[in-house]
Amino acid sequence: MDASGGTGYWAIRLAKYGYRIVLTDILENMLKVAREKIKAQNLQERIEMKIADIKDMSCFSSDHFDMPLAEGDQVSYCLNAEKAISELAARVVKPNAYVIVSVDSKYPRISGLIEKNSFRELSRFLRTSILKRDFKFQTFTPEELRMLFEACGLKAIRIIGKPILTQLIPRENRDEIIGHNFKKLLELELEFCDTPSLVGMGGHLEIVGVKKI
Repeated sequence: MDASGGTGYWAIRLAKYGYRIVLTDILENMLKVAREKIKAQNLQERIEMKIADIKDMSCFSSDHFDMPLAEGDQVSYCLNAEKAISELAARVVKPNAYVIVSVDSKYPRISGLIEKNSFRELSRFLRTSILKRDFKFQTFTPEELRMLFEACGLKAIRIIGKPILTQLIPRENRDEIIGHNFKKLLELELEFCDTPSLVGMGGHLEIVGVKKI
């Protein structure tokens, strides 16, 4: 399952590898765009679409999926991470199956607020872990993310930061440096992305867990 998969970016990529995918999203407009993209690539037989809230997967039976995937920080955006993980990751996945989730990372947001001299907002953020830009979203440290998975009956087996090294490059130089050195930087990111002392500096966190029996 590609949970809250929007216009189908990951569903389409996985379907091309031969997987059968259920793409869900809460917005019909997103799935409408996905439907056109899926049709254009002749993947209708591999991708099923269903309107569903990431916090309420009651349209699916328990132990239903081989691997739920929630990319694009949708667990952060729903503002009820425990409910989302309990539902999409712990209930609908089969025993001993893998779960992959990405979320917004907390530590870089602290640095960002300090840089903007937004100490009033920083004080509130440190209490709630929630920021508001165009919309509200919840952030996590690697430790908080691991504890969330464990609390929902999932064993966390790997957490990575993405990116961790290029995240530290000043914004005004970042795109040019990455553009000229993409392959080398990608190799470095892959080498160090799960180094415990660096993971929390990633702009986003990705966690892989397995459902306990």
